[in-house]
Amino acid sequence: MSAERVYWVTPRGEAPYRVVLRLATGGWEATVEREGERCRFPLAAGEAEGEAWSGGRCLRYHWDPATGQLALDGWTHELEVESDAVHRVAELGLAKGGGSTRIRVQAPMPGLVLALEVAEGDAVEEGQGILIIEAMKMENEIRAPKAGVIRELTVAAGDAVERDAQLCIVEPPGTA
Repeated sequence: MSAERVYWVTPRGEAPYRVVLRLATGGWEATVEREGERCRFPLAAGEAEGEAWSGGRCLRYHWDPATGQLALDGWTHELEVESDAVHRVAELGLAKGGGSTRIRVQAPMPGLVLALEVAEGDAVEEGQGILIIEAMKMENEIRAPKAGVIRELTVAAGDAVERDAQLCIVEPPGTA
């Protein structure tokens, strides 16, 4: 068994978090990374089902993978949780079935959105330009990884973006 597990957690309508769990003395160390920020904290199993300890505080939780809902200390969160391998396969558009997977287009580096080449609802061909990001005084065209329709366009010209920030979703045609 590996002493490290990597997951991608995506709250509804937000950019994904990379979560790394490492085996540590007395439990696990969790590292949460998103948009260039990193937070580390200890995790240990509680005495009862649905309890965990972090930093001397008892947390009560319930995870329902069927609905993607996490109840944590009275708050409910809707999350999509993927293993690192599943996340990377989806990112590359290699999912089983060939073309029915929505693809999250993310910023490959931090930068400034110079121009949008598409709008929400536009049909795009594989390789077609979606937007241009300026990073380190270079213009980088972000292209559609697959043919489809632009959904959830989350940026506008002039926006600063961090590495791995969601830019849009490319949804296969006919899946609206």
